[in-house]
Amino acid sequence: MARVYKNITTETTTTLMTKGSSNSGLVNKILISNNSSSDATGVCVDLYDGTNVFYFIRDIVIPSKVSLVLEDNIAFDTKKYNLRISNAGTNPNLTVIIH
Repeated sequence: MARVYKNITTETTTTLMTKGSSNSGLVNKILISNNSSSDATGVCVDLYDGTNVFYFIRDIVIPSKVSLVLEDNIAFDTKKYNLRISNAGTNPNLTVIIH
């Protein structure tokens, strides 16, 4: 089972699990916590194969001091895909925990 812990403090796309890494794609839950005093806007979680993007969520707004939990149909093949998160918020402060 994959366990990943990331803090994100820039407006960017962050790879959470890299294609071909030792992490398995057996993901049970992804928690995204917005620790900022501003809303996290344009939050996307996707799979990327180098060409195509497949979204779990796209352009979601996570209010300040709120967490979003994804826990249905999120397992994937790490031999084929990167798991990524991107955000477009002002002064982002996200914590991502993958179990």
